[in-house]
Amino acid sequence: MSTLQEVYKKYGRKVYDFLLSLSGNETLAEELLQETFFQAFQHIGQFEGRCSLYTWLCQIGKNAWLKEIRRNKRYSELPLDDLYLPDDSLLLDEQIIQKEVYLRARNAMRDYKRFDSVNGR
Repeated sequence: MSTLQEVYKKYGRKVYDFLLSLSGNETLAEELLQETFFQAFQHIGQFEGRCSLYTWLCQIGKNAWLKEIRRNKRYSELPLDDLYLPDDSLLLDEQIIQKEVYLRARNAMRDYKRFDSVNGR
């Protein structure tokens, strides 16, 4: 088994669950998972090890999700206050990072929505 397959086998489901908690949509979570691992494998040389590989993959996934939201303006369909569900199976530092990622994404979407409404979009 190649290293790429091992990484996917080890983290794929956890990253998918994270993306599903962000998007609330199984199909979109699967698409984002594919994009996440595609981007991660393209940029693996940029991984510096300052966080866990799982956290780095979730950050890539979150960025892919935000890009998708901006592209399709799906933010209006998302129940922002009910999105975050802590994952008790994660280490405490990963739970903190996951919550911070959620809060930043939620605030970015609210700001983007306000910007669109102010500018008549």
